[in-house]
Amino acid sequence: MKIYIKNPITQGAWMWIQKGYKSAWESLGYDPVYFNSTDEINTSEEYQLMIRDWDIKTLKDLHVIDKSSRTYFFAQPNNFPDPWGKHPNFM
Repeated sequence: MKIYIKNPITQGAWMWIQKGYKSAWESLGYDPVYFNSTDEINTSEEYQLMIRDWDIKTLKDLHVIDKSSRTYFFAQPNNFPDPWGKHPNFM
């Protein structure tokens, strides 16, 4: 089964994280495919999806999530509750 993974950015931790996910899916027998835009995803066949919250920009993006047999969705909060919200990294 295909699993679509957002094309890794060329620097920072996400590059290594996404390459690690690709290797992990391959080791489980999946066919991972990188994509730049949700327009590249063939919704007429069965697929799974790995996507980040900031990649969802239009209603069509929601349609791609709806059509997937399973979606792994990374969502990051904008606000952090105390006491973690007082950590220097979040200020």
